[in-house]
Amino acid sequence: MNKLENSAKWSKERLDAELEKGYNDMLKGRTRPAAMVLSDVKKKYKV
Repeated sequence: MNKLENSAKWSKERLDAELEKGYNDMLKGRTRPAAMVLSDVKKKYKV
């Protein structure tokens, strides 16, 4: 599992790079609808 990081401590360059990765994922269709993600979280944690 990935370790969570405090993005408030990232440099401007790091933040820009992470946003660019997310944007490229979106353009390439590597995303899931928020409703699907929330549904999976609710099932997993029985919320």
